[in-house]
Amino acid sequence: MNKKSSSSLWVSFVVSSCASVILSFFLGSWIIIFFRRMGIVDFRLPFPYEMIVISVFSGIIIGTIMMLIVGCSIINPLAKLREAIREVARGNFDVRLDEKIGIEQIREMVHDFNIMADEISGIETLRNDFIANVSHEIKTPISSIEGYATLLQNDEITEQDRKEYSEFIFESAKKLSTLTSNILKLSKLENQEIVQVKNKFSLDEQLRLAILTLEPQWTEKEHELDIELEHIIYFGSEELLLQVWLNLLVNAVKFTPSKKKISVSLYREDGAVVVKIADEGIGIPKEAQSHIFEKFYQADKMRSSGGTGLGLALVSRIVTLCEGSVSVESEEGKGSVFTVKLPE
Repeated sequence: MNKKSSSSLWVSFVVSSCASVILSFFLGSWIIIFFRRMGIVDFRLPFPYEMIVISVFSGIIIGTIMMLIVGCSIINPLAKLREAIREVARGNFDVRLDEKIGIEQIREMVHDFNIMADEISGIETLRNDFIANVSHEIKTPISSIEGYATLLQNDEITEQDRKEYSEFIFESAKKLSTLTSNILKLSKLENQEIVQVKNKFSLDEQLRLAILTLEPQWTEKEHELDIELEHIIYFGSEELLLQVWLNLLVNAVKFTPSKKKISVSLYREDGAVVVKIADEGIGIPKEAQSHIFEKFYQADKMRSSGGTGLGLALVSRIVTLCEGSVSVESEEGKGSVFTVKLPE
């Protein structure tokens, strides 16, 4: 609670207390007048002890009742809030409080608590899903490594089988290494709010470097490359952006059949730097397009390719850190176009 809200709550309490005292005084006076008219007390005595006694006791009783009412309106919601916080501390993230409270400051506290509980509940769900997905993705290559390693212990297998099993083990180990590396990168980026290291570099040269890095893959599949890169000097994270281009290009090569075209373009548009990577691949189902940047999400066709479902999540997080945006346009059987826009 900020200082202003705390002061307002204190003022409300003081005003309520004063009102209780004033009300008890008037009610006490009314009782005295009532007793006098009824002849219960004779106020003509030299010293009206009865009047003092009646005033004191009526004031105490009425004031106590009023303070109980005021106190309950403050203490009861705070007690419920304390118990709700204890429930959250025990791991119960489903607890919520009724916001129908008369005192504004306490109502705001309860509202903020409910927002906090919603956020924690959402984070816990994401954490559980993340752990489940990581466990599943790690278990698959480990099982493959264990299975083929067991087969290799058989002395009666042929040399061809031995070579084939060794290749399966190598591929599974490579996938496991890539998965753990991407998990660590994504975890680091999710706990990072700003790009710490920036420098000026040639963005078009960086894209050429990314394309040349993947030359063995696109050469093997005989892809046709259409490259149109405007010369742009960009100020940003050279290391992080290289990961963006490599991830997008790897997907383009992976999901594009042999002898098809992959296009890479770089240009300025409306005060932004735009990079487009288009392919003539298998495309992405319409229902999957809104989810492909989520962690571990893979459409059925993507899953069959042996990916980890973290590449595009990394792309999205890096572009967000660079204050840019990434989008996709795709049609099944015709290909996909990924567009990255970065602020100049």
